Amino acid sequence: FHAYKKEKKYFFDMITTFDTRKLIMKKELMIFAGIFLFLAIGMHFKEWTSHPIEHLKALPEAGAYGIGPLHPLVFAFALYVVFVIFRGIVRLFRK
Repeated sequence: FHAYKKEKKYFFDMITTFDTRKLIMKKELMIFAGIFLFLAIGMHFKEWTSHPIEHLKALPEAGAYGIGPLHPLVFAFALYVVFVIFRGIVRLFRK
């Protein structure tokens, strides 16, 4: 019977899987970068348009809610997690 026949795994299958994962990772990094830029420009539009270099230089002394200079990454990651959860819920109801 064919139902009991074990499928062979080929090296090319693993490469295809690796390439697929690589593309997914690139897509997710682009989504994160988009969220990061959207938040950075949206929250500090006046600073980015009038004095962007000084704004970047002031980042080590910056802080929001006690997070410190990493606050842009923390906020972008928090919004990304909300985005992933929302996308997961949508995928759950599609099936």
